[in-house]
Amino acid sequence: MNPLFAVRDFIKLNQLVSDVQIAASLELPKPLVQQALEHWSRRGVILAEPASCSSGHSCSNCAAGGCHSPTGEFYRWNTTH
Repeated sequence: MNPLFAVRDFIKLNQLVSDVQIAASLELPKPLVQQALEHWSRRGVILAEPASCSSGHSCSNCAAGGCHSPTGEFYRWNTTH
């Protein structure tokens, strides 16, 4: 599957994820995931929101810092699409 669409579909299925989670789950390099996230964000298909384990986001890897992206954002499917 095309990585661009794999990222989109992963977000749609999981609803709220970080770039770290996407890269690990899809076995894609983080720079490629970042490009896909930028593409889908520009098109309005996904929405970025600040990530913080203390803000109520569920993440099994918070203690290890595994849920956070370098930009400190989670990505959510835009339900209007």
